Amino acid sequence: MIGGGGDCPKLGKYVDAFGDVLANKTSKHSHRHNMLVRAWATAWRAAFAGVEVPTDDSDFNNYSRGAKPDLTARWAGLFRHHLLGEVKLVSPISTAQDADEDLPKHKRAMRYGLGGTEQEQKKKMIGLASKARNGNLTKKDCHYFYALNKGHQVSLMIHEVFGAWTQDAVELLYRMSEIREGRLDKEFHSACRTERSFSSYYATRISVALHVNMAIMIRQGVRDMTGDVTNSLSAKGGKRYQAKARRNNAG
Repeated sequence: MIGGGGDCPKLGKYVDAFGDVLANKTSKHSHRHNMLVRAWATAWRAAFAGVEVPTDDSDFNNYSRGAKPDLTARWAGLFRHHLLGEVKLVSPISTAQDADEDLPKHKRAMRYGLGGTEQEQKKKMIGLASKARNGNLTKKDCHYFYALNKGHQVSLMIHEVFGAWTQDAVELLYRMSEIREGRLDKEFHSACRTERSFSSYYATRISVALHVNMAIMIRQGVRDMTGDVTNSLSAKGGKRYQAKARRNNAG
């Protein structure tokens, strides 16, 4: 089924050849997003030295009522406001499959990267730019209407499961690189030969986090669908559990 795609009786829907539907259905779906958030958080903390950057801030209702950001750089925005970060990892295939009623969106999703995902996510999260400039955002316009009306900045870091970055995400990384003047400090000792700047170092780690987690989620999705725990790293009877049992028995 994964090799060429096809209908899945258990899900009752089409499963694409790359298995993204299985990744969405896995019991550990949020893990792929969490690893990407951690990679971005590391870059934010490196750039905004001395600034507190919590993830999933428990006090978010004080500045972003009803919308919890993935990242918050306290007082790092303009005029001593907060800089909020929202990380999105979306699939153009799932978007295209669910967009039968919206043919232009379907075509955009299938023809070029971020064509069927970027504008939809921007509108959903931060609303129309014209309304934001006029201060006319309402709760129906976007997810972060309260934070935006309070003067806080919201940065969207939208990725597609095949590795695409939005231009906004790339520009944000370059702006953070400028804060650090492009240099590597403590990162220098763990940088490879091609990573000789802040932007290249953290771009590599964010991209690796994205692809590694997608592979893990697809594998987990297959196991959830088939009930296969033979190679599970956590389930009783998995390889790790069996190796530990052998060591205990030998001792």
